Amino acid sequence: MDKKSSFKLIGAMLIWGSLGIFVKNIHLSSVEIAFSRAVVGSLFIFMINKFYFKKPIIDSLKSSNKKSIFILIILGLLLGLNWVFLFQSYKYTTVGNGTLIYYLAPAFTILLSPIITKEKIKLKSLVSVFVAISGLALILISNGETSGEYNHIKGMLFALAAAIVYALIVLMNKKLNNIDDIIRTLIQMALSIVILLPLVVTRGNFKVENGLTLVILLFVGVVHTGIAYMLYFLSFKDVATDKIVVLSYIDPVSSVIFGALFLSERISINTVIGGILILGSSFISNYPGRSGKVEE
Repeated sequence: MDKKSSFKLIGAMLIWGSLGIFVKNIHLSSVEIAFSRAVVGSLFIFMINKFYFKKPIIDSLKSSNKKSIFILIILGLLLGLNWVFLFQSYKYTTVGNGTLIYYLAPAFTILLSPIITKEKIKLKSLVSVFVAISGLALILISNGETSGEYNHIKGMLFALAAAIVYALIVLMNKKLNNIDDIIRTLIQMALSIVILLPLVVTRGNFKVENGLTLVILLFVGVVHTGIAYMLYFLSFKDVATDKIVVLSYIDPVSSVIFGALFLSERISINTVIGGILILGSSFISNYPGRSGKVEE
């Protein structure tokens, strides 16, 4: 069971690692991409839940108090923002840079935890934050100039914003232990549709220009959202926590490799060292505790 579940988890990480190369080829704004992903992903996960997991959605909502419902609404907003910021980062910087900086999320989770969950910060956690910030500084130094199609600083700032928002999502989800994981994810995605819809309508730019764009949008919604989340949830409970932490790093590492192979993205030595520091900091802070996975 552990071996099969490990392969499922590896599959989810490889799928998430390839997300950037698909987003790079969608000629829509980040808002429209996030909205499309939420719509297709929600429908797919709804059908998977209906015919496979069979978790009662209505009963979960009925058993939740007003505070939990309010938190879910906020989480729907944050999930939409998280995707918008991440996709926007890919438009201005390389997939490798964006993904590595996105993995600063565990560091921000540590820094924000005393405020949101009233947890004390341990010395080990402070060390991991320092290591992560050092890695960020190296990547920023290495990519400080605008070149060609890239505005690296702008892109990395969007990735940083995505990391902060994701840290908030992690911490606020801790307050919803009474709702099943897949139901919680489905509800948050559905709420993100409602929250992003006014932006899409107001902008009035949602026009799929060709069949290839439509195929990629559907692929991202079904594969990178529906199938990846399903593999993640199916594997999560059967794989040891320390193994989850280790396998989680397939995502950012494969993201950098895919970017180099399929998008011809250059990887500087400073970016490699900075990425190792960021991922190392996440490993320090999560091993053998919480999973260090940053869901995309």
